[in-house]
Amino acid sequence: MVNDEVNNKAINIEIKVAQYSAKAILKAMKKIIEDADEKSQPLADYISEKRKTNSRKLKDMVKKGQLENIDEQIENKFYAFKDYAYRRKINWGFVRDKDTRLYII
Repeated sequence: MVNDEVNNKAINIEIKVAQYSAKAILKAMKKIIEDADEKSQPLADYISEKRKTNSRKLKDMVKKGQLENIDEQIENKFYAFKDYAYRRKINWGFVRDKDTRLYII
């Protein structure tokens, strides 16, 4: 009985989150379409241009000194931790620290 109520509340929360997400996505899509129309570009060309200008390779940023304190083995450590947590049935998640330093746990 109690589990059913909790499940129903969780489902309702998930539905609300999905609705808010859908609204945010639609708003972003409308903004992209408006921007493409303002520049008199086809939508595909506008998106392609934006993608090229906004993406950078991490290796290039490290070479230029724009990034610091990035562990090169972080992906391997992440998957090792993920496997460890799965085997031990540990619930875990990421939390962003307020300072700029990178902590690996």
